[in-house]
Amino acid sequence: KMYHRICIILSSCLYLCFGNSLYAERTILVTAATSGLGESICDTLAQSGDNLILAGRASEKLETLKAKLEKKYKGKYTILQFDYKDFPSIQKLSSKIKHPLDGLVLIPPRSTLPSKGMPSPQEWQEALNDCFIAPLEFVRGIASTFNPESSIVVISGITSIYYIPKYASTNVLKVMWAAEMKNLVTHLAPQKVRVNEISPDVILTQFHIQKIPSRNTESSRSYEEQLLFETQDIPLNRYR
Repeated sequence: KMYHRICIILSSCLYLCFGNSLYAERTILVTAATSGLGESICDTLAQSGDNLILAGRASEKLETLKAKLEKKYKGKYTILQFDYKDFPSIQKLSSKIKHPLDGLVLIPPRSTLPSKGMPSPQEWQEALNDCFIAPLEFVRGIASTFNPESSIVVISGITSIYYIPKYASTNVLKVMWAAEMKNLVTHLAPQKVRVNEISPDVILTQFHIQKIPSRNTESSRSYEEQLLFETQDIPLNRYR
């Protein structure tokens, strides 16, 4: 049920962002492709007949996702393995992309900032590099590969709109992406590249399902009680 709910939400949003492409056979690059959210996005786009470049760190997971998509759909799927921590390689990624891009779905890395207290300068520096500066450099590195009328979709989060105490420091990074949209729109306008941001509610992916019990170490709440506690700061009081 969770998977289908994610696909319905993303299908509508992605259609609005990519639906007007002039190219019948599109090539779209998806970062963090093997994450719970990334895999759902890949499945949604592949179902529409798009060719995909599956980008991420773990080559084995990327190969598994590629095989899964090839079994279900008829598109062409290639792998782009890279690590945001390897800054020099990010700047050379355009040479690895063999076909012009009609779209990019950018899922910035998940922040490791502590949920309580003020992060240290070192923690801030690492989070800014991994979750904002490096992904932004990734966009710069592949900008020359976009076709006219292409689209970039940045998957941000509800914390770019609402303040959620559990994600206090992460709020800052999400708002930075919301502000950066204006820069990207202006910078890429001469290439006729559209830029959009999607800010979904906190989605109950497998990552969150596995993390909920580990955050219940200081109480005797049941899983359901912990889930209710976790969602009290979300405007709709539930995960997507």
